[in-house]
Amino acid sequence: CKEQNKRDHYESRLLAARDAALDSVQATSTFVATVSHEIRTPMNGVLGTADLMLRDHTLTPRQREGLDTIRSSGKSLMAIINDILDLSKLQAGEMKLHNESFSLEEVVEDVVALFAASATRKNLELTPHLAPDLPRQLMGDHLRLRQVLGNLVSNAIKFTERGGVTVHEI
Repeated sequence: CKEQNKRDHYESRLLAARDAALDSVQATSTFVATVSHEIRTPMNGVLGTADLMLRDHTLTPRQREGLDTIRSSGKSLMAIINDILDLSKLQAGEMKLHNESFSLEEVVEDVVALFAASATRKNLELTPHLAPDLPRQLMGDHLRLRQVLGNLVSNAIKFTERGGVTVHEI
């Protein structure tokens, strides 16, 4: 009877600890979602303003380069915010993947365009290379693929000293 009481006591404590951990994950997830939303709103304003200003054909090359840096840095910050939010969603079991048709070539070209300025600043060549026999239309979550590919390209540029980075299939 004593052993059963001990077991019941430990099971009760274990369940309470599990519930507290789940509550903590939920609270963290809610906090991260709120904070990321609050950061996204002004960041979208910065990116939108930079895009509008880049349409001005009277900008000097130095001004254009500065705006490109603002735009590129803003997009990088947005990617970090999205990564943090995705991690929070993953921990809370709320990550939803979309299954839709998308162009692999467009995703790769978008990622290469996003990091072209970073590669240029380091005097690196950034090139996409997709095998001709690779399917051009895929089914899946193109946003997650873009996110993963963007992280890989970003790290490749960050840790490459000279030469170039090529995006290709394995």
